[in-house]
Amino acid sequence: MAVSDSDIMTTAVVLGLVILFVVVFYKELLVTSFDATYAKTYGLNVQVVHYALMLVLTLVTVSALQTVGIILVVAMLITPAATAFLWTDKLATMLILSAAVGVVSSMTGLFFSYTFNWASGPAIVIVAAGLFALSFIFSPKQNFFKLQRSVAQ
Repeated sequence: MAVSDSDIMTTAVVLGLVILFVVVFYKELLVTSFDATYAKTYGLNVQVVHYALMLVLTLVTVSALQTVGIILVVAMLITPAATAFLWTDKLATMLILSAAVGVVSSMTGLFFSYTFNWASGPAIVIVAAGLFALSFIFSPKQNFFKLQRSVAQ
């Protein structure tokens, strides 16, 4: 199953809206996500920020449904973020790294889909899962190889 030009255009428009939303409301999203009480005392309407975030998440989900299906949308939303979390504790770095993992997974998965005539969604998720597996083994947070060396000594 190939991805149509209209699906790519829809995804590009949603991407632009999501990036604009995150850039414009980064501080509000940061504060309301990690300390809602502080956000309320600061004067932010936590419910409005929450519902705006849910609206953006719904846009992403609906636009991706045309391409990959609901189960794979969930995998595509969670796996890049989980991969980025293995490498950093800073939210800004995590957002950028997560986006990079998502882009690399999507581009590589679409390449495999085109080259080997695979379905696009599963190909993207397989690449994302592979990147997560590599990150799980090699990330500084897991310290897998250091742990193995100390056990061997």
